[in-house]
Amino acid sequence: KTVGFIDRIEAEIEKGASVKESARIYSSKIGEGVKIGEETVVVGSDIYGESDIPEGVVVYNVKGEVTPKANTLINVTPIKNKEDNLEWAIIYTQREDKLKAKVKDIKRYDSFLASVLKRLREQGIIEFTDKINFMDLEIWPVQENEEINFELVEWMANPERGPPQAYIDALKVSFKYIT
Repeated sequence: KTVGFIDRIEAEIEKGASVKESARIYSSKIGEGVKIGEETVVVGSDIYGESDIPEGVVVYNVKGEVTPKANTLINVTPIKNKEDNLEWAIIYTQREDKLKAKVKDIKRYDSFLASVLKRLREQGIIEFTDKINFMDLEIWPVQENEEINFELVEWMANPERGPPQAYIDALKVSFKYIT
């Protein structure tokens, strides 16, 4: 009979890492100097460098240094590009964001994704109508290397910042393509 869950399964946490007791680490390596906050979940990841992951973050399949905002989700997904080569798409959202919705439903809320869409539209990077499915919008950057380039998505959580040139230049795919 299952009573509860083990908070650390196949976790390699280096000395000098700061991992809060309520954080759950599964099949992951946490490097020296990394900070992991309360109620954070890290799965299938290798986190190192000056990573500072605050409370409530979900980190899935990430290799590298990240500094996400609290209560967000950061995911790196391997995909095949049009030439059938392996690349990695980065998804970065609030944990509660609904990716399977119409754009009009996302824009109703003062949310992370609504802000991202507004900034992308204002800069002429993407065009869309309210009737389109958010899943069809090509906004998730793709990188050639497995190690995350967090700069590609870090701006998304800051409503005062637009995308960096690296994001503008990157191939982007839809959530539908990723799934």
